[in-house]
Amino acid sequence: MAKGKKIGSLYTIQANLIKQYINAIDDSSINLWHMRLGHLSDKELETLARKNLLPLKEKKLKECSHYLIGKQHRFSFHNSFPHIKSNVLDLVHADICCMDARILGGASYFVTSIDDCSRKV
Repeated sequence: MAKGKKIGSLYTIQANLIKQYINAIDDSSINLWHMRLGHLSDKELETLARKNLLPLKEKKLKECSHYLIGKQHRFSFHNSFPHIKSNVLDLVHADICCMDARILGGASYFVTSIDDCSRKV
């Protein structure tokens, strides 16, 4: 088998494209073509069949869970604290940060605290 010409890390080959046919087994199931073509809608599959690019016998697409999940609307997360606290030290955000190296005192982590009202560290 000939490799073709190498361009960078890719190989190119010479191939003839026949517009009227798709190289596949003789199966005209609309559900199989729906999955093969990246879960196209039934309207898009019918358009390809009208142009004689797909040999479809069926017209109705069965329910596909992957297709339906991809169409679902996703809600954003709600903030648990929508408003900044009005008094100092009502809410304090703290983080513990680990370090790879030890500092002079021998510790390998440090703690940061930020007040929600004043935004002071």
